[in-house]
Amino acid sequence: MAISTIGFLGVYRFEDGAATRGAILVTSIDTKPLEFRITSPVRPQPLQTTLYGELLKEHIAVDLTGLPLLSAVDNKPDLILVCDDLLLGINSKQEIPTIRMMGADASVVTGEAKLTH
Repeated sequence: MAISTIGFLGVYRFEDGAATRGAILVTSIDTKPLEFRITSPVRPQPLQTTLYGELLKEHIAVDLTGLPLLSAVDNKPDLILVCDDLLLGINSKQEIPTIRMMGADASVVTGEAKLTH
């Protein structure tokens, strides 16, 4: 399979972890930006936190941000790169190969962000 487009998919937690946004940047193989999308903030309610327990972060990353972003982009990527292990769960729910990026020193690249108003 020839790769002509790459999707950089991430989840970013802010408001001290109370809110999450997903974002995708689709580029050409030479990293020319083709499309960028971002979700509205997802703020789980206390009941959702109780019901989902340990699965809540993956549910938000995959089902509430990742999959909707992939459905929304007009330029479908041939490969998806992610920084967060939680997004690897997207492999079983769609057809585009998804792999995790590692730092040059083999450390995991994180998707934590400090956003201010």
